[in-house]
Amino acid sequence: MSRLQKSESLLRVVGLAFLVLSISQMFAPALEYDRVAILHGELWRVITGHLTHLGWRHLLLNLLGAILVLGLFGAVFRPRIWCLGGMLCALGISLTFLLLAPELDWYRGLSGVIHSLLVMGLIGAVRQGKRLYLLGMAVLIVKLMADSLFGGSAIRFDFQVIALAHVSGAFWGLMVAAMACLFEVSTNPPGRATVPTNRALPVDENIPSGIS
Repeated sequence: MSRLQKSESLLRVVGLAFLVLSISQMFAPALEYDRVAILHGELWRVITGHLTHLGWRHLLLNLLGAILVLGLFGAVFRPRIWCLGGMLCALGISLTFLLLAPELDWYRGLSGVIHSLLVMGLIGAVRQGKRLYLLGMAVLIVKLMADSLFGGSAIRFDFQVIALAHVSGAFWGLMVAAMACLFEVSTNPPGRATVPTNRALPVDENIPSGIS
């Protein structure tokens, strides 16, 4: 794929993501993570809650974060792995809220899932031999410790940041990345040879050509 094609693909993904997040924002009260509503059967909120935001500024910040992560690491996994992984991580974060944070009545935001995607990308890059990203892992660990210490985010915003979303997001990103790597190993075992489709097959010159 050429650089132009990659740019066009990225623009399409960004446009689609902005459309989905914008629609989710318009229906945020019906889609946000709401503990009571989820326990009363509105189970879609465990996924859609991560698509809602506190406002358009919050939405754009999270969209920018997701673009940066996928722009850096988009090639380390197939698109379907990213999509499925993001959904699994959103589900995992919501389950973590339900089990470990009963005092958290409601939640909006994509930052937990962004941390999941970042961990997936870092692990995928290191697995491809890009050892420099080990430093990125170390920086992320320090950031998560700071988030937990400050009870929110080490970076100050004009809205409350839930540290558990970031920490649990990183944890579920680690789990999904491990499963993705194991799946790729199982489907492409070492020593498995593939025959290029454009290689000409050997021809026995002793066999006459034509149809008999």
